[in-house]
Amino acid sequence: ATAAGAEAASCAMAAGATVTTSSPLATREELTGQLRRTRARYVLTVPSLVPLVRAAAEAAGCEELFTIGHAEGATSLSG
Repeated sequence: ATAAGAEAASCAMAAGATVTTSSPLATREELTGQLRRTRARYVLTVPSLVPLVRAAAEAAGCEELFTIGHAEGATSLSG
């Protein structure tokens, strides 16, 4: 995990969110299942995983995809 990722997770928990992590080796199907089981509404990832995570998040019905860094199709948390 990156320092920015750890900071984002800490802020989310402080705001009352439930935070779950996943392996960067997870398949789209595995990630979709995890997002559904945890009833995720928002997903945070790194730019290199956006295509995979976006597909899983859409399949799971998540509301928004955020990224640490910049990537097309995701809302950046970086300045």
